[in-house]
Amino acid sequence: APAASSSPEPASQRQQQPYQQQSAPTPPGDTRTTKELMEECQRRALDTSGCSVRDDLIDLLRQNPVGASAATGGSNKAPPSVPAPPARSGTAPRLSAAQPAPPPARPAPKAQATFTVWDRRTVPASCTTRKQQALFLLGFDPLRAVPSPSDLRSAYKRAAMESHPDRQQNHGRQAEAKEVFQKVKDGFDYLSPIAQ
Repeated sequence: APAASSSPEPASQRQQQPYQQQSAPTPPGDTRTTKELMEECQRRALDTSGCSVRDDLIDLLRQNPVGASAATGGSNKAPPSVPAPPARSGTAPRLSAAQPAPPPARPAPKAQATFTVWDRRTVPASCTTRKQQALFLLGFDPLRAVPSPSDLRSAYKRAAMESHPDRQQNHGRQAEAKEVFQKVKDGFDYLSPIAQ
């Protein structure tokens, strides 16, 4: 008789408070990593601000079972591979701090990596020295120091590939491509000794 009375109690506890029944520190069925637990919390749109260790994430997931989240429509808000939305506050600092804010824009010429060498082929009047002109053409900020040799080489390769006259994208403008390609090569040749 005591065995029969003890088996209905866990079932009633499970219906009332599923968190208390499954509060063992390392349950046999939960072998997910901290990252996987964090992704599951994000998928369910749960606030993880108070979670500092793996067990906290497990407890949070147990307090908010999948059925309760699915009933409110929370389980389909974001796919698992999407990071936490920026509008939510209180996410774990590891994930939200992975993308630092971009530095403030300078009033310098637009020499950003998103622009191609074709966007930079006309050097602005504010770039007065040969060094500034070469840096701008290769995609660097002309007001900053010369980049490392490896960064310079990488930028040169990118710009040379974009402007090479034999590239199919440049077949309609081969004369102009040859001119831009030569400017890129001259800029790299000028900056190479300075960068070392």
